[in-house]
Amino acid sequence: MGVVDKSLKPGDAVRTVTVPHEMTVCQRDAAGFVQCVWFPGNDLFAGDPEEAWFHESDLVLTWKNFGPFSVEPGDRVQLSSGGPYMTRGVESNALLPCAWFCGNDLHFGTFPTQAVIRDRISCGRTGWAKPGDPVRLRSGGPLLTVVATGNGEVTCATPVGHVTFDESMMVLDLIESGEQTTREILAYASERGYDLNFSLDGVRFVSWWRDTSNGPFRFRLQGMIQPGSPAAGIRGEAGCVDTIEEAFELTKALLLDRLVLERLPFRESMTKWDG
Repeated sequence: MGVVDKSLKPGDAVRTVTVPHEMTVCQRDAAGFVQCVWFPGNDLFAGDPEEAWFHESDLVLTWKNFGPFSVEPGDRVQLSSGGPYMTRGVESNALLPCAWFCGNDLHFGTFPTQAVIRDRISCGRTGWAKPGDPVRLRSGGPLLTVVATGNGEVTCATPVGHVTFDESMMVLDLIESGEQTTREILAYASERGYDLNFSLDGVRFVSWWRDTSNGPFRFRLQGMIQPGSPAAGIRGEAGCVDTIEEAFELTKALLLDRLVLERLPFRESMTKWDG
């Protein structure tokens, strides 16, 4: 077994007798004093963090932070000692600006890059948002509305007023996106004389959404496989199409024309019908 380095470095988790919960090391000075940061109670729904300096002789190393470290704006991160999930912005001078919500209260903090661990990788998308989009921080929180975009940033209406974020920190809200995408497809069908807004038969259905406002149309559907096929029966499928016309044609073929899955229009599918 290798020898564990017990010297304190940014990102390490420590504790003291007087502060029983774990803290994250931010920096250490030449005199042996260590700056630590923590969230009271390490609560996933905590608000502002606390910080203090301790002499290293008063600290006990609880574990070394070996990552995974965040490398992309938009990653969902957390202090190595715990606390709420946060969404990181663009790194500057080895510091990460982060944003998170505690209920409807928006909080910001800046932490050393190695003081946080990555929980979820960013999708890395930029240039997708437009005014009116329903979005959320990638780490969660209330629904926000985009009011302006530009230079890789989005300005959103939040409970505390208009706030500007790096675009990669935001994600289109899937529930709102699903409702909005469905309305667009229904309107497209209505303009062409088709009514797709009717009760389904309990076997065939399709739901639509988009991950970004100008991205592909994603779907989950259920339908029938041709009788006599090894995979015959009711089957589900997930995939995407590129345009609203293709989304309409797929929906029409499934719900109005009641075609079996093998005869539906071409689409990119992530599902194989293997029974």
